[in-house]
Amino acid sequence: MDEAERCSVVGMMDKGRLLACDAPAAIKSRMRGSVIELVCADARATARELAADPLIREVQTFGDRLNIIVDDAARDWPAVRKKMENRGVTCASWREVSPSLENVFISLMEQGWHSNQVTL
Repeated sequence: MDEAERCSVVGMMDKGRLLACDAPAAIKSRMRGSVIELVCADARATARELAADPLIREVQTFGDRLNIIVDDAARDWPAVRKKMENRGVTCASWREVSPSLENVFISLMEQGWHSNQVTL
């Protein structure tokens, strides 16, 4: 997906169906919510823990990093972080990041959007 970030138009397909086709910036701008990147010792266990939290729309795993999607980082992240601390789940670092094409692609696949329904 890194190369796709430099293209003028990107098409995203899943199982032969076009999910989105537009400029990378336009595709990324359609993603609703905030992306928070977490670096955790046990990303998979943390992902399972976070997936049950109603404030989290989505959890995406990238090696030792997690991207969690929440509606509003400023509002939702402090509450999620507090719940994690109460459960003994710790992460070495966290930061809000701009959505990547990979974030958008994963969201499109998980939500089952079609080419005429690209709004995330």
